[in-house]
Amino acid sequence: MNPLELLAVAFIEDITDLQTVCTYFLIGVIIAAMLEKAIKKAGYPMEWSDRFWVILGWPLASAIFIYHFIKGFLGND
Repeated sequence: MNPLELLAVAFIEDITDLQTVCTYFLIGVIIAAMLEKAIKKAGYPMEWSDRFWVILGWPLASAIFIYHFIKGFLGND
């Protein structure tokens, strides 16, 4: 097996592990709670569909939030 195939097999085995899936969702729920608090503080409501997508896509949602937070903090808005 070449290195790419080994990496693909390791990735598939890891994402099908129950502990990995539970950890991903736990981190997603924690990040979603923090993002929801910040979003509500800014005056925007969050619906259940928003929460669902934040929990599933928390890495992307977190990166977007951090980018805009730093951009707003530095006044480059």
